[in-house]
Amino acid sequence: MKGISPIVLLIVGCVGALVMFGIVMHFGIYQTSMFQRAFRESQLVESISMLFTVKEVLSQALTYSFYQAYYNTSVNGGFLNAEDIPKKDGIVFWRNFSDIYEPEILENIEVLSLKLFNEYKEKFSPPKGISVPPSEDLNIFLDFSNDKIYIKANSTKSISSLIKEPDEFVELKDVIVSWTKSSLPDLVSLFEKKLKKEIFENDRIKEIFENEEKKIKQENECNYIKLTYCENEKSQVSVSVPQECIDKFKENVRNSIEEWIKSKVLPNYNTISFDWKILELKTKVKYKLIEENLIEENSRDCECEEEGNRVYTCEPGMENVEECWETVCKEYYDKYEVKYEFFYQGDATIIFEIKANEKLPVYDYSVNSNGFYRPYLKFMVRSGNLE
Repeated sequence: MKGISPIVLLIVGCVGALVMFGIVMHFGIYQTSMFQRAFRESQLVESISMLFTVKEVLSQALTYSFYQAYYNTSVNGGFLNAEDIPKKDGIVFWRNFSDIYEPEILENIEVLSLKLFNEYKEKFSPPKGISVPPSEDLNIFLDFSNDKIYIKANSTKSISSLIKEPDEFVELKDVIVSWTKSSLPDLVSLFEKKLKKEIFENDRIKEIFENEEKKIKQENECNYIKLTYCENEKSQVSVSVPQECIDKFKENVRNSIEEWIKSKVLPNYNTISFDWKILELKTKVKYKLIEENLIEENSRDCECEEEGNRVYTCEPGMENVEECWETVCKEYYDKYEVKYEFFYQGDATIIFEIKANEKLPVYDYSVNSNGFYRPYLKFMVRSGNLE
């Protein structure tokens, strides 16, 4: 048997080496692929983790933006800017007779929440590679459900994180959402269901004055007065309204305002407290001549209008003295009866204060201090039947 040729051995050795090299390369490539995959998965996990961290930070910022907006809007009488709203002692009017100033409370809170949130977001520096929606793409709205208030900052763009390549992003949809327990839903419910109707859509205070005027005038002594005068005394006629009628009218108006507020305005919520006070109640009574009748011509109850001859009034034979001579009245002034009707008028100024029972972590600009403060809505209503 001949020996194996060296060439054959060399070929076999080369083939074996190539096989071993292939196995090693395959294992190396596999390991590298696994490492790259693990690295990218690690990047993905880290990116998602950063996204959720940013989401949590922005959600907290959104909550506190809402707190501050709720507080600022409420203490401003429900307005974003109350500079042009009439005030008394710094408190805004919601109604001043026929002029009404209705705040868009919910919309104003949403607008201010967005403004404050964007101010915070502009100062917030997200980690490198994190992209948050720009301010111009955000819109905040409030959603009430299940005794909670959901604060949502919607955007056409999501919070995103660059993984590695410029076009490779992880995106998180609907991220800027927060919720909290709040008295605002009850406040908005009170505003929509009661205050709008009782203050803006109807002038209840004016109606009360008009109704009480009708009632008081059902009593004759409080409805009109009849006077007699002589023709020459017409300019001196004095009309006076019985004081008991004035007092009764004022008291009835006060009682009716109290009944109106308790039955139609006073809320029944555990989250808010309600207080009110009649700050000012003014009444006055006007009168108008409605009848004038002549009841007696040449009335001896009146003064003499035209004098006649002098006559001697003493007994015959008595001494002729001046005291015995008297001028005879030729014609007396006529006597008239007049009737004046009373008109009861007035106006009332009422201050309302609706205060949330919860305390919010906010900044109070009136005292320039951070703290826990209760949102409160304070406003005035003034009206009546004055002409």
